[in-house]
Amino acid sequence: MDTVIAQLISPEGSNTGPPIDVPLLSTPQNLNELLNELLAQSDDPLPYAFYVHNTEITSTLTATLHPSAQTSTETVLPIRYQPQALFRVRPVTRSSASIPGHAEAVLSAAFFPDARNLASTSGDCTTLLWGLSSQTSGDVGVRIHKNWVLNIGWAPDTEGKSRVRRHGRH
Repeated sequence: MDTVIAQLISPEGSNTGPPIDVPLLSTPQNLNELLNELLAQSDDPLPYAFYVHNTEITSTLTATLHPSAQTSTETVLPIRYQPQALFRVRPVTRSSASIPGHAEAVLSAAFFPDARNLASTSGDCTTLLWGLSSQTSGDVGVRIHKNWVLNIGWAPDTEGKSRVRRHGRH
């Protein structure tokens, strides 16, 4: 027997959809696709965990069923599901401005304590100081380093900035 009739059961205990003929080699990923289709959320699917007799299905349905379990084409196997994430994290897509200036990716950025200036470092071996109100760079990005500038921070006296290059030297 290569399939079993299964009934998906919600966390509240209600049936989700009709009993379905499911291959015994179904994985949690296969069951996820099936459930999200039944719940009409295949465009934005949620991850679920699946359980048979309180045992989580981690590889295949066959591996989860006890060898002595009686499965037949007449018996409906209840499969309970539980959402794995109850929230969604969406990326921030709103930006009030962009401040171009580096030729490579920005590796580090630090706000000045008064929050009016920002220093940024980049893989192009430059450090730029930005005036946030004007969104312009006060430093034209002269290559003063021979390697990437990995980190930047303000000195404790808040008057100067401290840079750390690729080899850990200031």
